[in-house]
Amino acid sequence: MESLKRFPSFLVLIGWVLFLGYKYYSFAFSSDGQLQVEQKKVTELKEEVSKMGAKTKEGAAFLKSVEAKKDSIRGQQKRLTDYQGALPEISDVPNMMKMLLTEARKIEIRVDRIEPARKNQKEYYLEQEFKLDLRGSYQQVILFLYRISQMQRILRIGGFEMKPSTQSLSSRYTTLAVSLSISAFQYSQSKEDRLSKDESVIGGPKQ
Repeated sequence: MESLKRFPSFLVLIGWVLFLGYKYYSFAFSSDGQLQVEQKKVTELKEEVSKMGAKTKEGAAFLKSVEAKKDSIRGQQKRLTDYQGALPEISDVPNMMKMLLTEARKIEIRVDRIEPARKNQKEYYLEQEFKLDLRGSYQQVILFLYRISQMQRILRIGGFEMKPSTQSLSSRYTTLAVSLSISAFQYSQSKEDRLSKDESVIGGPKQ
């Protein structure tokens, strides 16, 4: 009789254990179980964080490229300012020819020809070339080139050719015939300069 009384309790215990096992299985292994749902959410959050991290890196790289562009623009502005300060804004071909002749006379080197040649317009400056034919000693030629390099103007010497002259100027030294070109530079107004001047004529830049 006692065994019969215990039997239903045993069945209830078995049923309860099976019920708990089913609940655990549903929680841990079922595709729609709570554990799987939470794990899926965690995975999605990790993916979202990863995407946000990638976007943050892209944003940082973009800002870095912007700063590099700004540095480049500032460098160009500085070079432009340096050009503007170092180069005259008014064409002075006669004055340039006079200066070259003056330097030649100071060292008594003979100038057979001096004339303006081609012009080469660049974005911010105009290059004016001068052609010269000189005659003198080797020391005079070197001294002339040195004096040219020490002038306040920015000059470039090119197209240099030197050979013994067929006409001697002195019995004390060999006369050399020298042909060369000297380029002087003139600042050209940029679009920004013209706009700035237009604004000043109208009444200044708008506030």
